[in-house]
Amino acid sequence: MTGSGQGIGEAYAEGLAERGAHVVVADLNDEQARRVAGEIVTKGGSALAVKVGPLAFLLSDEARWVTGHIFAVDGGQAIRI
Repeated sequence: MTGSGQGIGEAYAEGLAERGAHVVVADLNDEQARRVAGEIVTKGGSALAVKVGPLAFLLSDEARWVTGHIFAVDGGQAIRI
């Protein structure tokens, strides 16, 4: 989930984690991404924080986490990979 260090993206990440998704919290603000991922894990979910924007994320090793699942872009748009 790109842009998930705060706001709508954070709410999406938390909601997906509550439903059993393995969430990659990707945000340009590393501190915020780590905070959100930490909160998800503390609640029993699965999350990984990465400091990266949407396009760079697609090229990263962490992108393998979302293969076959929902890849959500902050702003309310979601696509399947």
